[in-house]
Order: sequence, then structure tokens, then C-alpha cells
Amino acid sequence: MRLLSSFGRLPGTWGALALVVVAGLAEGIGLTLFVPLFDIMMQGEARNLGFPFDRIQSVFELANVPVTLPTMLAAIFLLIMASLGIAYAQRSMVVRIRHRFSRDARRDYVNAVYRSDWPYISEKSHGDAINEFLNECNRASSALQYELLAVASAIQIVIYVGVSATLSWQLTLVALAFGVVIFALVRPLQVRARQLGDKTTAANRNLSFYIVDFLRGAKLIKSTANENRVIRALSSHIDAYYDVAYRSELNSVQIYFVVQALPVVLMTGLIGLSHYMFTLNASLTIVFLLILSRIAPRLAQFQQYSQGYNVASPGLVVVDKVTAEARQNREELGGGGTGFTEIADAIDLTDVTYQYPTRKTAALDNVTIRIPRRKMVAIVGPSGGGKSTVVDLLAGLRRPDTGTVSIDGQPLDGYDLVSWRKRIGYVAQDVVVFNDTLESNVSFARPDATGDEIMQALEIARLGDVLKELPDGLHTMIGENGTRLSGGQRQRLALARAIIGKPELLLLDEATSALDNESERLVQQAIEAIASEFTLVVIAHRLTTVRHADVIHVIENGRIVQSGTYDALMAEDGSFRQLHAAGLA
Repeated sequence: MRLLSSFGRLPGTWGALALVVVAGLAEGIGLTLFVPLFDIMMQGEARNLGFPFDRIQSVFELANVPVTLPTMLAAIFLLIMASLGIAYAQRSMVVRIRHRFSRDARRDYVNAVYRSDWPYISEKSHGDAINEFLNECNRASSALQYELLAVASAIQIVIYVGVSATLSWQLTLVALAFGVVIFALVRPLQVRARQLGDKTTAANRNLSFYIVDFLRGAKLIKSTANENRVIRALSSHIDAYYDVAYRSELNSVQIYFVVQALPVVLMTGLIGLSHYMFTLNASLTIVFLLILSRIAPRLAQFQQYSQGYNVASPGLVVVDKVTAEARQNREELGGGGTGFTEIADAIDLTDVTYQYPTRKTAALDNVTIRIPRRKMVAIVGPSGGGKSTVVDLLAGLRRPDTGTVSIDGQPLDGYDLVSWRKRIGYVAQDVVVFNDTLESNVSFARPDATGDEIMQALEIARLGDVLKELPDGLHTMIGENGTRLSGGQRQRLALARAIIGKPELLLLDEATSALDNESERLVQQAIEAIASEFTLVVIAHRLTTVRHADVIHVIENGRIVQSGTYDALMAEDGSFRQLHAAGLA
């Protein structure tokens, strides 16, 4: 992005610039007072120095203040201290509004992503999301801060140039011409800064992506002795980030050196010109150089801030792009639809077809399933057959391409989806456990649940004995992803969380596929204990899990190939018996 292309996005931008103008004018006027001050020191009194000093003298006369050394010193001191105070207030404001923007950008990011639809979220890389949320939002706010400070520096330079022109327009023209030379020398370095900024974005993204990916697979890495391979892979990304960060910082140092060195050449030249060509008096020349000495660091700051903007602005592009994409994929929850209360008869999938955008064949092809109220319906079949897609459709996370999902004859789209999902209990194969207390995890979907309701859910899920072993009971922190619990205990915790709200529909998606026999037995006992209380849909690989289902549907390649009870399907020579024979019993 080019400087000024995003100007004004920081809240309070114009107020901060107004303070810059006031501070610059106060300091500029204070510096010009050094001319009559030096004149008094050398001549014993202030002479008529012409514009603008006659105006300053008239101000003193109107205030009935004599133009003496003490009054001039007092005026200079007050003006410059006031300038510094205003400048401090301005920089404090910039720091506040920068962090405010970063806070608001992260809020907007979270709001946009979590309100987007499931197809968008399911494709989102965790590493990318962490990088965008932490690094790129911070870089975006830094870019806008640099942009504002660059403009502030430019305003100060303009004010100082205006003040210096009142002292000597000839020397000012020479200084401006020299400034053009400096700009021409620095321009290639600024272009390189923009390119390095894009490379920094890519390096940040890769480093975040792979560190998250490898941390997620740490157990596999350790158990297969692949530490060296991972370390080498991460080291290559660390080196890439080091290279671009080093070159970016070095480029900034080079710009700083150029901007600091060349004004020294300018000052020596101006002293010679003022004495031999323009024949200016010594006090005016000294003050002119004093003002120029104030311009030089502002010029250096302008270049540094421009450089900072070029490096950080790709972060602003990333945040804007991702937030816009998420908003484009915003999920329409049907807030104006009918509020869901209960299943009176049944849920029906009728002639449903669904195809993922990235696949050539349909995940579900003309599927019809009826799920009667308070019955247990099981869906089994080989991996990739479309079982989990059915769950996504039932939860309203995906919408069928053709066909309908309806509750008691009313299409799901006609309901307020929030009210529908509030009445769904969901247990997945990959259990989500938050780094919080056992109590908070169980009551996540129902934070208003009473202690008795939590305890009842834990007992139904066969976690009562486990609770007694935890040092702080319900208030025990169970660690990231539930590290204090076994796999079976985490699965039963997820079941307790699903049933605590007494949902109208309970979805169990491969809830026992990764468990040992004892854990599976306990989870199955829990499921059987609640089977008659809920409308239950079970997705399963292990066929023993669905032995007591009211009806079992076998799905292959997106089609229902068999339906019936466990015993009826075992009596047939079909896919169900083949799955049983394959060892999935």
C-alpha cells in the first residue's frame, strides 16, 4: 500500500493533527524569538528587524510588556515548553488510538470469522488464523500509526519551512532543493521497504502455520523419533523470517543514515552562502540553522515512519482481506424465522443432495432419512461415505444443494437457526476440551446450569467416580485439550456437556471410534441410559454402538444402500454384514 492510501482510518486522526499544528506553531514562534534575543544580547536592545519581528514586537507592546532579555527568555521558555506539552499530548493520543484500532480490528476479525458459515470456517487454517489475529492485526495498527506520524512530521516540516522562509527565502529555497536531492536518494530504499513488507507478511504466515501444525502433531513426532525432521523444517522458516526481518531493519538503518548525514552537508553550505552571497547578519543565520536543525530530525522521522508504514501496511491488507472474506461468507441465521421449541413428530431429510465445492462427486446423492421423535437412528458405512455430512445438514451448518431438511414438515430454513442449535447436543470423535475447569467445560453450552444439573449430567455420563479423584472436584483445571483426563474420560465429558441442556436432538458423530474397550463400554452404557429420552442420531464405525438403534441406515458413496434394525440387517447378505465381517463389530 502507498502512504496516505489508508489515511484517516485511525479514530481521532484529525484531533491528533490539530495538536501537531498548534505545537509546531508554538515551537516555530518560540524559535524565531531567538533572533531579537540575540540582537538584545549583542546590541543591548532590540532593533527594528522588519517582518515578522515587528509583529512580535507589537504583540509585546499591546500586552504592555517591555522587550527585554528576561521577557524574551520567558516568552521563549513558555512557548517551547507549551509546544513540548502539546506534542506529548499528541503522541499519547496516537498511542491510545493505535491500540484502540488494534483492539477493534481483533474484535471485528473475531466477529466476522465466528459469524461466517461453517464451510468457510472449516477451510480456515488454524496457523493462518493465529497469525492474522495476533501478528497482522498488530501490524495493521502499527501501519496506521506510522502513517499518521509521517503526516504529522510532514506538517511540522511545512511549519518550520514557513517560519524559515520569513527569515530568509533565499536560504529556504536552497534547503528545499537539497531536500529534493535527499528524497531522490531515499526513494529506492522506500520501494525496497514495501517489497520487504510483503515478504515479512509471508514469512510471518509460514512460521505461524507450521509451528501450530507441528505442535498439534507433537505426540506423533515424539513417538516416531522425527524431532530432527521437524526442527529442520521449522529452522528453515525461522531462517527465512530472520533474513527478511534483518534486511528490513538494515534498510531502515540505511535510510536513517542518509537522512542524518546529508543535512550536515546542507548546514555547512548554508553558512557559507549566508555570509558570502546573501550577507545575512549572524543572529538571523544562527536562528535559521537552529530551525533547520529542527527540520532535519523531522525529515528523518518522516522517512522512518514512511519506511515503517511500507513494512507494516501489508498486515493491514491481510486483515482487511480476511475480514471482508469472512463477512462475505456471513451465515444467515434466519433471525426472522419461527422460534424452535420441540420436535413433535420427526426430522426428515428428503431427496437431499450435497456436493462440496472442492470435490467432483456428491457427498450425498438423493438421500432420504426419517428420524422419529425420541428414537435412535444410526448411520454407518465406510469412511468418506457421507455420514458426517448428514450431521452437518441436521445442525444447519450446511444447506443441501437440492432436497429439504425439515422438522415436523417445516423446512429447517424456516426456523430461527439459533433457537434450533440451542436445542442440539453434539459429541464428535475429536472432542473439544477447553483449558478451564471441569465445571466450565460441562456447562459450556448452558452457563446457567445449576450444580445439581451438572452433577446429574456427570453421573449419566459415568464420570461420577472420576470427579471424586480430581483434587479440586468440579473446579479442577483440566488443562489444554483436557490433558488431566484420559481419552475415554474426555469423551464422556463431551457427552455430559451435550446432554446437560436436555436437547431435543442429540448428535453422536463417531463418539466411540477412538476408544479402548472399557471406555467404549462406559460410553455405550451412558448412551443406552439416555436413548429413550432424546431424539438420537448416531454416526458409527463400531457396529456394537448401534446394536440397539431403532433403525440403521448404511450409506456408501453418498447413497443409502440398506436400512433396517441390527438383527434384520445381519440377516441380509449386504453391506452391513460385510462391515461386520470386516471387524467393525
